[in-house]
Amino acid sequence: MKTLVYCLIVVVLSCLLLTSCQPVNSRNSNRGTRNVTDMKGRTVSVPQTVNRIYVDWMQGVTVLMTLGAADKLVFVPVWLDGDDMSWARIICSDVANVPRENAFSNIETILSYKPDVVITSEQGDFFKVDDYESVGIPTVYVSFRDYDSFQQSMSVVANILGEEKYIEKAIRFNNFFDSNISMVTERLGGVSEAEKKSVFYMDDIRTNTALFTVGRGEIQEAWIEMSGGKFATQDLVGSKMEISKEKLLVLDPDIILVSSKRQYASKKMLMSDITLSNLKAVKNNQVYRIPQGIFSWCRTGPESSMQMVWTAKLLYPDLFTDIDMAKMTKSFYLDCFGTEVSDEHITKILAGKISPTGE
Repeated sequence: MKTLVYCLIVVVLSCLLLTSCQPVNSRNSNRGTRNVTDMKGRTVSVPQTVNRIYVDWMQGVTVLMTLGAADKLVFVPVWLDGDDMSWARIICSDVANVPRENAFSNIETILSYKPDVVITSEQGDFFKVDDYESVGIPTVYVSFRDYDSFQQSMSVVANILGEEKYIEKAIRFNNFFDSNISMVTERLGGVSEAEKKSVFYMDDIRTNTALFTVGRGEIQEAWIEMSGGKFATQDLVGSKMEISKEKLLVLDPDIILVSSKRQYASKKMLMSDITLSNLKAVKNNQVYRIPQGIFSWCRTGPESSMQMVWTAKLLYPDLFTDIDMAKMTKSFYLDCFGTEVSDEHITKILAGKISPTGE
């Protein structure tokens, strides 16, 4: 009997020793895995249960926020605590308890947080898919430059999360997005080319200048034209550029839309510049700040699902008298984020203010 007990102890200890010597990936495999397809068409094996996610660019972080999975982020950048991200913290309160780090791009820091999955867009100087996978982290490529790819990204990230509640929320968000596009397109069907207004987009890449903009091929062209406007800088190519005052005077748009992030000073400069005071939009007081919420509405973020409605109502108010932007926005935040945003805050968001106390 003693010999039998001794043999059993030896077997158990041997099994424990073998298990402890296995590579990390082998131990994780005991949790079970499943496959997801990323936006490069790659098949990626991820843990059956994903609890810790690293996302290496801010717009990707907003996708997790929208799906109600901000609590799964291993960390977010410290500048999420900045004044111009105030609405993100108010609307998505789950980010309050997520750790902050100084940068996205330190591989040692990323590894120290032991993410189950990395979601990367391979933007800028950040690491690529191969860099993350070389240190043993399952990595999913997700990227978007237009509305279709943004909606696709919601579905891909929901599949990474795996749970039915996230997949259902992605479907609901994409249906809301599609319904707004369809509604705007249908109502503007009778607007002729001659009736369409010229719209100049003022970008927020720099403050204290009204001359930064974007050219064709950017998301701003898409929502301006979808909303029944004429994209004023159609003859220019480039994502960020500064034009001359003379060029802006030649364009002479009917309406100027100002990306609200850090652009209060730029709008003031535009309205007070003696030369630019000759612009039609300035003379007619047709200069508006674009709403700022979780992210800039004018880019690919959660509220881009409402940007075309806001713009179309601004350009053609008689066609959208039944649309209450405050009501739509409030309902969106409640449904997507579970947050009852106050009427006062909704008013400030729609006015383009970057924070409850900001200009």
